[in-house]
Amino acid sequence: MLNKKLILIFIYFIACSLNAIDPFSHIKITSNKAVCEKAKDNSHTFIFNYLEKVNVILADGSQITSESLEIILDNKSVKVLDDSGKKHGRKNRENKLKENKSSDLSHIKQITFKNNVQISNQNRRAQSDSAIINLFDNTCLLVGNVKIKQTKVAQNDVPVDIQSTQALINLKTSQITLLGSSQEPVSTVIELNKNVMSPKKKQPQK
Repeated sequence: MLNKKLILIFIYFIACSLNAIDPFSHIKITSNKAVCEKAKDNSHTFIFNYLEKVNVILADGSQITSESLEIILDNKSVKVLDDSGKKHGRKNRENKLKENKSSDLSHIKQITFKNNVQISNQNRRAQSDSAIINLFDNTCLLVGNVKIKQTKVAQNDVPVDIQSTQALINLKTSQITLLGSSQEPVSTVIELNKNVMSPKKKQPQK
């Protein structure tokens, strides 16, 4: 029976957890169209939809492109500072900002990219039909025609080429769980440096 689950740990592959900068501490989104609406079943939930030529730049320089992007926000945990803080002085407002800084992303429930998702970070590339980012679990789920590739740039980089139907990436531990099937098994190609010593030709004796 073919093992449908293959777990690989590439500490050098997904560097998000190793970077000093939290990639989601600053998100810049551009698209041809954007729509915001309140969820029908929850008045505290807002859904932002970005459509056509979506381009996202994260704080660590990572770039994500797709045809659509959906961000679900929970308004219950969003804290907004109003002008009433003026009477307490500037220091009080600065302290409030510091307190809220650690939970700035707590109101983001889910980020979903769809259709022709391309993710790039330095010498790493990934693509899939969709990508679901859950900041509570610190996971990124790539679904459909998943391809992950790393090229050699630094000395310690190992060229890797992966294909699977799904890939679950833990953004904290850098663990990648690859899922395949008997029809579409996981394919992994790792290129290792090999120093081939060619025999020296004997010099003809004079």
